[in-house]
Amino acid sequence: MSKSHELLRVCWLQDKRLGHLTKVEGAIKALGFHYELEVEEIEVRWRPRFLRTCASVLPRTYLKRILATSYNKKSNLVISAGGATEWPNAVLAKRLNVPNIYFGSNRTCQEKDFWILPRFDKETDRVLSFDLSPSKVDPAGALKAARAELPHLTGRYWTVLLGGNCKGCRWTDHDWRMMTKQIIEEAMKAKVKLLVTSSPRTGVRAENICKNLLAQSGVLAKGIWFTKQHLETNFSLLALLGAGERVIVTEDSATMVNEAVLAGKPVVTFSPFKIQLLKKQEDMLTLLHTKKHIYRLSRGDFSFSNIPNNGWNLVSCDWHSAFGRQLKTKMEQYG
Repeated sequence: MSKSHELLRVCWLQDKRLGHLTKVEGAIKALGFHYELEVEEIEVRWRPRFLRTCASVLPRTYLKRILATSYNKKSNLVISAGGATEWPNAVLAKRLNVPNIYFGSNRTCQEKDFWILPRFDKETDRVLSFDLSPSKVDPAGALKAARAELPHLTGRYWTVLLGGNCKGCRWTDHDWRMMTKQIIEEAMKAKVKLLVTSSPRTGVRAENICKNLLAQSGVLAKGIWFTKQHLETNFSLLALLGAGERVIVTEDSATMVNEAVLAGKPVVTFSPFKIQLLKKQEDMLTLLHTKKHIYRLSRGDFSFSNIPNNGWNLVSCDWHSAFGRQLKTKMEQYG
């Protein structure tokens, strides 16, 4: 699909949290299929932080104090994700008299303060309901990265993405050992090698448990370890996603789950025994399972090899274009 010649000047307000940045990166990639883009990035800094709690009563002139740099007055779209950006997004869009897109819950502002609210939620005039949280990951990009960065890999592989503790999810040392041993056993049964990455959430102790067991097993083909003593690597997460025939990911990270699905691979999710996810995340996982984007194992179940290969609803390469079209249509409704 060819792009429009229309220029879209995007003002991206950022709070520097990876999951929030990932969503906006995906939305900008989607819009790029339908517009020529100029993107301005501005960090939001609440100083002192407690002022966020009373943002609804702050004068709009306070906006200048929480933006790290001045904004382009010719911008014709404001976009952001995360609670720290909610109020400045709404205020700046009104000041510029332009549409705005916000990823997040409304705590300070109201739905009417935003043109588009992409969410795992029921569609309304403002809410754009979606099945997958955006990311710039796509099947073609993942495959390209795998071929470029891991050309020597031959045979069959599973990619394993390890998260860690979060609100409502608690991994014990016993959980990590049992999970890792079971994954090793399942990989041997299926005659596959493993491509594994931990995350900043995993932590040194849990990472070392998994790393040592995997190293002893002989099934670990490649690993990306995020603690300081294991930072040296010359390949990316995107390459690991592209190289695996299926992706196994912990349920504590919505970002990792969505990126695995957007890579166009069958995705299996798992969790420890002690888990009580926030309703928003539980609803997201339930929806993805219902739509057959993922297969959820019950808590404490790590039996990956018996999951059938058929019946998956895999993401296609035109997902970003379709999502961008939805955003463009929604913007035009208000224009």
